[in-house]
Amino acid sequence: MSTTTHLPQAHVRRRFNPWLVVVGLAAALLALGAWVAIDRATGNEPENLASSEVVAMVKAMNGAYEANDAKVAAAFYAKDAIMEETDVNGPKAHLVTTGRGQILMRWQEGVDWFQQSGWRPDVGSGVIQTGRLVASTQTFGVPGEEPNGEAVVVAELDESGKIVHEWAIVRWLRWP
Repeated sequence: MSTTTHLPQAHVRRRFNPWLVVVGLAAALLALGAWVAIDRATGNEPENLASSEVVAMVKAMNGAYEANDAKVAAAFYAKDAIMEETDVNGPKAHLVTTGRGQILMRWQEGVDWFQQSGWRPDVGSGVIQTGRLVASTQTFGVPGEEPNGEAVVVAELDESGKIVHEWAIVRWLRWP
């Protein structure tokens, strides 16, 4: 005769520890943060965004325009720069200004017009760059009202960051 021994069944009690969940979530969040930091540091930004120096230059030049300071705005151009303005539906179809001195006078005309009209330029949020070409946008008109016009400005920079050639395409939304 054989005897069988039965052992009592062991019941394992599993305890739920909420701190393990908190620690696991914290580790996952830390890993996600590290991934985002590494992704940004390795330059996975959208292509063609302008360098911080170029963005600062564009903002400073437009800041001079906003401050009605044509002399400072013109200082961003090379001595023999060319500025071309194409007015797609306004009074001046195509205007070419050559040399920093003439560009200063053209900027002064613009500043005077803006002051008389109560207009302000509103520069777009993005500046793009491909090689030495830099592009930005702006609208202009009386602050708080619908804009009177809009423009796309493309500038070619020399090796020192001065504008050597600029093309501005202006479209009037409403004539003053």
